[in-house]
Amino acid sequence: MSTTPAPGQFGVVRTKGFVGWLIRQGTESQVNHAFVVIDHDGTILEAQMGGAQYANLSKYDGYEIFYSEFALPPEMCDPASLRATAATLRGRPYNFVDIGVITLMTVFGLRWKWLQDIAREEAYLICSQLVDVFFRLRSIILYADGRPTGLVTPGDLAKLLMAGFDRAWTPSESAVKS
Repeated sequence: MSTTPAPGQFGVVRTKGFVGWLIRQGTESQVNHAFVVIDHDGTILEAQMGGAQYANLSKYDGYEIFYSEFALPPEMCDPASLRATAATLRGRPYNFVDIGVITLMTVFGLRWKWLQDIAREEAYLICSQLVDVFFRLRSIILYADGRPTGLVTPGDLAKLLMAGFDRAWTPSESAVKS
């Protein structure tokens, strides 16, 4: 459900268009896009075909967006700190290959090790991978099951929201000590 998000939350959305439809089909997801909220002005970080970039949340006006709802320490939600983390990811190219890998693994059931090795690559990012990597850089592990970040889909993030993010995320030791 759409609400006013706070810095440090992530959102998932089902967009319109052929590319969004292809991503939903290939990832077997109800949503096809994910992003991280950076500040109170609606700045978000998202992976787009042109690479990881800043945008304004207003571009999704009229869409139903689901946001994470969690209680992180205030210092982890500081916009300046979030922007510093975002800067390390901004400009990374879009990972077209991972969409193919996810499709082969999800739709066709292929579980070859070399596909998982490709999905471990983080120099290129899909939107949901960007969210997972962003939180890992902030010492928050969204998935402790060992999956490569490139195999995290927008639908996986939506399922995480439905499961109750507070019960699902695990702060790493460094996050607990800060």
